[in-house]
Amino acid sequence: MPPSLIDRLPRWQLGALLLFVHLGSRVAAHVSGLRFDTSALARGWQHLDPLLLKERLFESLFYLHAQPPLFNLFLGAVLKLAGEASQAIFQFLFLGMGAALYAAIFAVMRRLGVSRMCAFVASTVFVVSPSYILYESWLFYTLPLAMLVGLATLLFARLLDRKTMTSFGAFFAVVALLCATHGLFHLVYLVACVVAVLATRIAPPRAVITAAAVPVLWVTAIYAKNAIVFGEFNESSWMGMNIALRRVDALPRAERDRLAALGVLSDVAAAEPFQALDSYPNHYADVPTRFERIRALASARKSNGEPNLNHWGYIAIARSYAHDTKFVVEHYPKILVVSLLRGWYDYFRSSSDYWFLEPNIAASSLIRMECRLFDLLLYGVLLKNSVGLFIVVALPWLVVATFRLALGSPPPFFPVDLTPERRRLLLFCAGTIAYVALVANTLNTIENMRLRFMTDPLFVILASFWVETWVIPRWQRIRGTRPAPPARPFAPNAVTKGY
Repeated sequence: MPPSLIDRLPRWQLGALLLFVHLGSRVAAHVSGLRFDTSALARGWQHLDPLLLKERLFESLFYLHAQPPLFNLFLGAVLKLAGEASQAIFQFLFLGMGAALYAAIFAVMRRLGVSRMCAFVASTVFVVSPSYILYESWLFYTLPLAMLVGLATLLFARLLDRKTMTSFGAFFAVVALLCATHGLFHLVYLVACVVAVLATRIAPPRAVITAAAVPVLWVTAIYAKNAIVFGEFNESSWMGMNIALRRVDALPRAERDRLAALGVLSDVAAAEPFQALDSYPNHYADVPTRFERIRALASARKSNGEPNLNHWGYIAIARSYAHDTKFVVEHYPKILVVSLLRGWYDYFRSSSDYWFLEPNIAASSLIRMECRLFDLLLYGVLLKNSVGLFIVVALPWLVVATFRLALGSPPPFFPVDLTPERRRLLLFCAGTIAYVALVANTLNTIENMRLRFMTDPLFVILASFWVETWVIPRWQRIRGTRPAPPARPFAPNAVTKGY
C-alpha cells in the first residue's frame, strides 16, 4: 500500500500535528463550557490544608501520613510560587502533562512496530476521549499518574535499546515518582521493576543495582520515616479504612452495634470510614503532646472547614477498621465476595462515569455528547452506570493474550516474529495493567474506574499493537487478500526515524 499522509510527514510536522490536535480539542471543549476544576484542592481528602501548603509546606509534608507526599509537594510548590496565578499555572501544567502522555503513547506504539497511521489514530482517539479531557481538567493526581505510567513505559523501551546508566536511572526515577504519588504503586512494585530489568540480562547486575539505588532508597526512606514517626511502615495510613469500605459498613447497623457492644468489633464500626473526626468516639481526637503544635496532625478540620483526614487520630481509626474487616471477612465471607464483585464491576465502568467529573460533564455540551458516543461505541455501555461490555471482554483478553504471546505462544496466523526486546516491552505493559487491576480491586471497592484510567494508556497501546499485528492480517487472510508484511524488528532508532 502507498504511504499515507501521516507516514510522509517529517518528524517536526508530525509533532506539530499532535500538538495541534491536543490543543485544538481542548479549545473546543473550553468553548463548549468545560473549565479547569480546582475544587479538589480544598475538598480533597488526599490534600493537605491549602493554607498549610502555602505557609508550612515542609513541616506538613514531613507529618503527612495519609498519602505519599509528592502530589501535595506539587500543590504546595505551585501555591507558594504562583500565588494568585496558581489556578492558571495548574491548568497549564496539566495541559503539559496531557500532551506528554499523548506523545508517550504514540512513541511506545512506534517502539512496538505499530505503523504511524495506526499509532496516530489510536492515540488521538484516546486523547480526544471525554475521560482524558475530564481528568486533564481536574486538579487531582489521576492524570499525572497516567502520564507517569506512560512515561515509565517509554523509558523502559528506551533502556532496552540504549542499555546505559542514564536510561536505567531515568526509568527507575519515574517509577519512584509513581510510588511517591500514590500508595497503589507500592515499594514492592519498584522492587519488581528492578528485578524485571535484572532478569533481562541486558546489563551487568551491578550497573542496574547502582542505577536503582537512589530511587529505591528514596522511596524506602518515606516508608521508614512513617515507621519511625507514626509506627506504620507504609506510605498511607488509610489502608484499614480502604479495605473496610463495603465490608464493615455492609453489615446492618444493628448487627454492627451488637458486635461492637460485645467487643468483637471496635468502637468505630458504627460509623462509616472516611468520616469527619467528630463522627468517631472522642478519644480518637486526642493528640500526643509532642504533636499538639503540628497543625497537619492536631487540627480536626482544615482552615476552610473541610475534615482533615491527616489528623493523628485516623491512624488508630484505620487500625480499628483493619481489625473489624478481618473479623467480617472471616465470619461473613459473602460480604467479601460481594465487595470484590462490586469493585470489579466499577473497574469495568466507563472512566468518565465518576461523580467528581459530573460538574464538568454537565457544563459542556461537547463532553456530554462525547460521553454518550464513547460509552456506547468504544466501551459498550448500554445502560447508565453499568459496565462497558467491550472493556469486560477486551481488557482481560488483551492482557492474557499479551502474556501468552510475550512468553512464546502466539495465536494462529500471527505474522510477526517478535524480538526479545518487544516481548519484554509487551510484558511490562500487560504486567502493569494486571498489577494495578489486582491490587486496586482487592484493596478498593469504590472509584475503581478512576484507578483503571491510570493504566488505560497501556490498554490503548496493547489494543493498537494487536489490531495491526494480528487482527488486520487475519482479516486479510480470511478475505483472501495478500497478508500485510511482517512488522520490522525491534530497532528503535530505525523504527522511530521520521516520527
